[in-house]
Amino acid sequence: MVKLSDVEPGNELQCWMRLGLALVPEVKGDGTPYYIVPKKPGRARNSTLSRFLGWVVINNPEAKVITLQVSAYNSWRQATSNLPRQADISYTAFARVRRFSEFAIQPPALVPGTKGGRGYARPGSIHPNTAPKPYRTVEDVKLV
Repeated sequence: MVKLSDVEPGNELQCWMRLGLALVPEVKGDGTPYYIVPKKPGRARNSTLSRFLGWVVINNPEAKVITLQVSAYNSWRQATSNLPRQADISYTAFARVRRFSEFAIQPPALVPGTKGGRGYARPGSIHPNTAPKPYRTVEDVKLV
């Protein structure tokens, strides 16, 4: 298991914030959008993010702060906002973090067989859209 202090720039993370904490969208004076973590826990609003995908930009283990390029996602892990923003987040604000693998793993090929009918070893449709797709593995990150 990898530690949060060992995460490198470029890694893709799936993050959950602690109860009461969420990323709040803000805009700098020059018009640059970014996210902040409020100083006190509070109620989540419509525009806040309590779970998100992030790409590591800077990891500072001495200060225990990580800078992420953040994008919201839905239940299918698809990005929902098309404008990612940066956020500086303390290690203590996270409830859970997972790291995605860098490369997609190819699924096993379909093997013709006698089970399930129509000449394939798995039951159901043999339409090309139902074939197994490449996938990425996830690894839990230790928050200590």
